[in-house]
Amino acid sequence: MKMVADLLSYDGELRPLRPSIAHAWNGEAWVVDDALAKQQLEQFRLETCGRIDAAADAASQLYVGSELRALEYRQAAAEAQSYKDGGCKGDAPPAVQAWASAKGLSGKDAADGILVKAAACGQALYAIRALRLAGKEAVRNAVDGDAARAAAEDALAKLRQLAESPDALAAPESDAANAGGFWRSSLKLLSRGA
Repeated sequence: MKMVADLLSYDGELRPLRPSIAHAWNGEAWVVDDALAKQQLEQFRLETCGRIDAAADAASQLYVGSELRALEYRQAAAEAQSYKDGGCKGDAPPAVQAWASAKGLSGKDAADGILVKAAACGQALYAIRALRLAGKEAVRNAVDGDAARAAAEDALAKLRQLAESPDALAAPESDAANAGGFWRSSLKLLSRGA
């Protein structure tokens, strides 16, 4: 094969450059091969769904950190809920007491803070999950490459926004006046721990 001014030489025959991997030579010109185009779209969908999963994982890291930290948070939330259900009587469970001691809080205040954080994290993870699943489904159902790319870009942009700013999970658009308030206050509790 020899390259000559945007033409390729195949066995002495000059052809223009192949427009895409979805094109096949028909003896006279490059034409879209439906089977190749479908194969290319399926490969794009598969790779893009993987990218959406990775973006969702990155956004989730703000809320749960590592798997071990997520397990620790679940345990603390379970202990805090049990303590609250029992009327916050007696000694606080170990996870609640650890937080109370670290911050100089009462067992009840520590349990309340842990539960607020657990609720905020749970809501954030549900929102991330919804974006991830909707984005992947939009990519899978796209009728062509352009629609699949647009769906992917939309989902990835929303997930990146969450990874860059927890306030992106603020109140619904219908409650724009309160946007970010719940998340900011919940995440301030995080900065105090839990």
